[in-house]
Amino acid sequence: MEKNSEEKKQILLKKINEEREIDVLTKYNDLEKLQRSILFSAVNPDIIKEIINEMVIENFKEGSSISKEKDNSRMYIILEGSVKIFCKSDEHEVVFAKLSEGEFFGEIGMIMNKPSLMSISALTDCRVLIITMEDLIYLKKYYPDSLVEIYEAMMKTMCRRLDITDKRLVLKEVFKNVNKKQPN
Repeated sequence: MEKNSEEKKQILLKKINEEREIDVLTKYNDLEKLQRSILFSAVNPDIIKEIINEMVIENFKEGSSISKEKDNSRMYIILEGSVKIFCKSDEHEVVFAKLSEGEFFGEIGMIMNKPSLMSISALTDCRVLIITMEDLIYLKKYYPDSLVEIYEAMMKTMCRRLDITDKRLVLKEVFKNVNKKQPN
């Protein structure tokens, strides 16, 4: 009887050690991906290790909803996979962007403390780091220089996205006017 109990104990310990190894490997992979992300590329790796231990990471299956219109304001960094950002009306779905590993979304609602205007769903299986306003307050308190680097990267990305949107709107107006002037 004792031998059987000892065997079960050894099997359980082996399983626990395997799970720990997977957790360590996953954390290491998440750390590398966060270092390559737009927001954290200029942040000290030791600080990223601290951050990744403090923040929540979630997994989403392909096709699942990550955030819906009017959801609470949180920002997400894609560690794995890709997402689509869209609005839905009764009859149509308008896709505004498709984002992948290293990119982020939800920053405007979080910064402005307003619910999201868009819905986000997983195009593939996804792993995302979730950042809340409380996380930014934590960074401000303990790592203010890193928060400045994160904000700079965020602002550059937001300006780039705004520039793309402006160009799309201008082109849409130009083509609308050209089509009006052409004879039938």
